[in-house]
Amino acid sequence: MNLKLRLAVLLGVVAVLFAATSCVSLSQVSSRLFGHDIPLLEKEEERMLWKIRGYNSQGKKFTVYVQGTIHVGDERLYPLEKKVLKAFRASDRVVAELSASDLEKFSDELRERTTHSFSKAEGRVVTKNLTAGEKEKLHLILDKETIDFLTLLEPWCMILALCSSPQAQSELSADFSLDEYFAKFAKEEKKEILGLETLQEQLDSISCGTYEEQLSQLKEILEGIDAEKFKEEMNSAAKNLYEAYLSGDPKKLEELTTEDERNEKWAKRIQSYFEMGGTTFVYAGAAHWVGEKSVFAYLEEWGAIRLED
Repeated sequence: MNLKLRLAVLLGVVAVLFAATSCVSLSQVSSRLFGHDIPLLEKEEERMLWKIRGYNSQGKKFTVYVQGTIHVGDERLYPLEKKVLKAFRASDRVVAELSASDLEKFSDELRERTTHSFSKAEGRVVTKNLTAGEKEKLHLILDKETIDFLTLLEPWCMILALCSSPQAQSELSADFSLDEYFAKFAKEEKKEILGLETLQEQLDSISCGTYEEQLSQLKEILEGIDAEKFKEEMNSAAKNLYEAYLSGDPKKLEELTTEDERNEKWAKRIQSYFEMGGTTFVYAGAAHWVGEKSVFAYLEEWGAIRLED
């Protein structure tokens, strides 16, 4: 087949495709013709900002911005880049880890679940299953009154208390939380905040597993703790994570974070925003977007996105 004939055939194919998909742009037809119809994931220059763009199954164009956040920080986080703020303002919908309505109910629901944990413990006592060394570490981190109360509940309550104890708090402040910033920004812009997961799903991830599995996790945490240096070690870990975030380098952040089982579910939710079309702005913890089991990794594995060349 000579060159002119090949071009004629090619143009004919394009014409047929265009006629059959009149609601789809010529650029999309061209993209599909050459096998590039899979939505593209791009890492933006702005810190921990990604963009997914493409066309959904209805031929409707969509853009999903993903802003990785961090829950504590200092003044170095601000001001945010203009492109981030512009994308937020221009979005058709805003999505966080929890919806605004679920976030308001979080404290009450957690309290109720903690109370229910007493009956689920069925009379078992956590501290009776700990070694003398593990108990000693526990008493160096939590006060006796707290331990006496929590020991009658399921072990996940003790784990949560350890992670949120005053000694576990870093010198970085939640007053600079990017999640809080975007929540306030959404209120100013009169934008509803949707959730990547429900409140029940998030609480389930905190209190998951059998009593024995939770107890095993608690013992593992205590085993890895040097109680005398607990605060110092927590501060060091938090600072390293924060500096990795500030660097804007996903690889550095990946080295300091662990896998999260929720990422697969989040990936399915992100896909649902493709089908809605328009522009979606998602903000959630940066660790969910980096690594071999990140939200993006699941989407790529499923063929839902392709990485930027």
